Amino acid sequence: QESRVMRKVDFRLIPWLMVCYTALNVSEWQGSGNISAALIINAEQPTHTLLVELGLSGTQLNWALSAFFFGYVLFEIPSNLMITRFNPSRWIARIMTSWGILAACMGAVHDFVGLTVVRCLVGVMEAGYSPGTALYLSFWYKKYEGMLLLSSRWAYMFGGAGIMSSFSGVIAFGVANMDQVLGISGWRWLFLLEGAASTLLGIATWFLLPDYPQTARFLSDREKEIVIGRLPPTAPSVAAKKMKVAEILDAFTDWRMYALGFALLLQLCATYAIAYFLPSVIRDMGFVSTSAQLLTIPIALATSMYIFLMLVLCPTLHSQLGA
Repeated sequence: QESRVMRKVDFRLIPWLMVCYTALNVSEWQGSGNISAALIINAEQPTHTLLVELGLSGTQLNWALSAFFFGYVLFEIPSNLMITRFNPSRWIARIMTSWGILAACMGAVHDFVGLTVVRCLVGVMEAGYSPGTALYLSFWYKKYEGMLLLSSRWAYMFGGAGIMSSFSGVIAFGVANMDQVLGISGWRWLFLLEGAASTLLGIATWFLLPDYPQTARFLSDREKEIVIGRLPPTAPSVAAKKMKVAEILDAFTDWRMYALGFALLLQLCATYAIAYFLPSVIRDMGFVSTSAQLLTIPIALATSMYIFLMLVLCPTLHSQLGA
């Protein structure tokens, strides 16, 4: 009975979170995200490209790309704390809607300063989404529970979104053909359309994402008891509207946080280099811009498939080590 109820929770939460995370991947950082794709759209007509229209030098482009992280880093923790003040569906919907609007605004900038400011604001608005979804899942799942644990659900969300967003190269391929439609360049159309899609998904999240097991309409009273009864007394819940300052400060004294942060730093140095410049690198290998967009698909697809492979293999290895 418990397994049946948790499968019901899985099918209610994870698919929509995959869709939401796909919007994040496409809008910002996945290998064929909009900024990396926009850099080479219509490169065969140089006067129609982002770099030429905005008059960007190589150094200015790097600063504009990096500006995202200033706002993102500063507001990551405050944003995540706000989930305890607002219902998760409301706060996650706010994040998605605001980052979608700002992402669309990148299609209206006209110089280096405008692009840098908007990208910094995108980071501010997007801050808290990834750790926020992890916190949100802790309202529903245990930390340690075989293949029913919280981290596996986050991995399914991440991997599934990666598979869907890997085809964003197809979107960039199609949008390239919209160059000069209504007098708007192709790269501007890419920001406008993908930003609008994220905004609409954010609005839908307000209505479609359940908040807590205690308030979930798709669960019966007995099913709510089962989900809630599985969680430890210290688990986040609908009643946990305040977070103690001592608990926050305690996290900063945990050496594991710094160790994991350093490990993530080493990973992201390579990850973001690929995410922002992969289409440009492929194009510089001699491919036309449209082909370069499509060639990003198998790379991103292989990455996501590897996640699912690890999800299948890790429980088997864990059980063998335990035996």
